[in-house]
Amino acid sequence: MAVSPQYLYSGLKQRGLSDPQIYATLGNWKQESELNPGAINPGEGAIGLDQWRLGRRAALERFATASNRSPADPDAQMDFYIHELQQHPGGQAFLAAKDIPSANAALKTYIAYGSPYNQGGEGTRLQNALAYAKQFGDSNAQPQQYALQPEGKGPPKNIGPDIAGLESPKPQQAYTAAKAAPSGGGGLPTPAQPAQPPSLWSTVADAGSAFGKGMTGNPYTAPPIPPTPGAARIDESAVPTVDPQQQQVNQQRMQMALQLLNAGRLV
Repeated sequence: MAVSPQYLYSGLKQRGLSDPQIYATLGNWKQESELNPGAINPGEGAIGLDQWRLGRRAALERFATASNRSPADPDAQMDFYIHELQQHPGGQAFLAAKDIPSANAALKTYIAYGSPYNQGGEGTRLQNALAYAKQFGDSNAQPQQYALQPEGKGPPKNIGPDIAGLESPKPQQAYTAAKAAPSGGGGLPTPAQPAQPPSLWSTVADAGSAFGKGMTGNPYTAPPIPPTPGAARIDESAVPTVDPQQQQVNQQRMQMALQLLNAGRLV
């Protein structure tokens, strides 16, 4: 049967753990046993709050028996927990931890679990610990102070209030700030406007101008194609030229087209 987190908090506090260490412990024990000192994992043969197994389970049972207590006694397990931490490399790192993430990370070596970061692993246990910190009213360890890394990317990154203002501005904020900067002071350059296609009016006007200047002035005339080596050459004298009278007729037709277009009769 599970015991209350308040009972375990009080017991661990009496045994000398700091608040961050207690929150990290509760966060891991919740994942391991749902705070049930009588929990048994028949598949692994693990027992208790910390799911001790193999040699560690045997050590717990000897420790409890020596003090005439059951291995399922929560106080016997808390006593053994402190005893084991003092002799385990991961436990020593845990006892030296000053904050919840550090204590939580040290318990991974001590408990030796292999769950993925956000699937029962370090990330999940950290969130459990932070939730207990909030439950016990610890204003210095709110869940929003820490952001979990993506799956498999390692420990959390501290983004607490003391450095929140140092985060890079969002793109829109950066653009607004740069736009407001005085000229010459590092503001964003004015983006170049995309080229606009010629309007119908300018097209007609340019074409009319081309007829007025002769065919050689037409801006839409394709560039000459360089001759292919060995190909027959065209006798330029044989190419017909624009007759002046025909040129005048072309100008008149263009003027009539413009008048109709202005009057809205040419679609």
